[in-house]
Amino acid sequence: MSWLTRASREAARLMQPLVPREGGGVTILAYHLVGGGTPSVVDLPIETFHAQLRELRQIAHVCSLTEAVSRLEAGTDRTRPAVVITFDDGFDNFRTRAWPLLRELDVPCTLYVPVGFIEGTRPAPLTGAERLRPLEWAALRELASEPLLTIGSHGCRHQDLRRLDLDDVRQDLRHSRARLQDRTGAPIDHFCYPQAKWSRAIEQEVRAEYRTAVVAGGRTNVPGRFNPQRLWRVPVRRDMPSGLTPVVQSAVWLEEWAASHARALT
Repeated sequence: MSWLTRASREAARLMQPLVPREGGGVTILAYHLVGGGTPSVVDLPIETFHAQLRELRQIAHVCSLTEAVSRLEAGTDRTRPAVVITFDDGFDNFRTRAWPLLRELDVPCTLYVPVGFIEGTRPAPLTGAERLRPLEWAALRELASEPLLTIGSHGCRHQDLRRLDLDDVRQDLRHSRARLQDRTGAPIDHFCYPQAKWSRAIEQEVRAEYRTAVVAGGRTNVPGRFNPQRLWRVPVRRDMPSGLTPVVQSAVWLEEWAASHARALT
């Protein structure tokens, strides 16, 4: 973590109590690893993840990404907040650690898969997790048949798309979608910007291929003020409060909002 990002997070933690509550919006949570045994700050203990799922089911309507977007488009106003669970990076750790708990509690989830990592042409997309195996295609196809799980694309190369020319961006977007559809038999309508980095030009290319796309940003998605090609998420980290009620109830999780602005400078 850069000094700028670290300083931004520390300042945001002090200011978080001043943020107003948000009702009726959609909070999208981004997970990466559960019980992976890595030093990564996004590798959560199994007990913490299990407790968070139980908590979320009590305080919110936990739904699929498709349902959440439909709710946002319809402008549905509910007092009870909605929450979407997403996982990034396609580690086999998702199948062995996270998925059994999601299925046990009947919690829908979207899994964003970087094709190059699955096929062995690209390294692990998460620093510190290089020893962890990717999902195999056969396992991913089996997961894709589960009603609770939606498969999305995390690109092929898992690199900052802003550093590619637009022809290469188009090829990455199209190839990852086609490859995932071919190998899983599932429709691939959702995209996750690698490294949570995007530009308006890239957003236009994503719009041509996918129904939705997610970034970071820490904001709650609100009817009338959301962009389906730039849905905000809150990455869940070990150094956050283990209970997620404050995150779900806040209009913006300042720590992630500040970190996103710091990342945009790199």
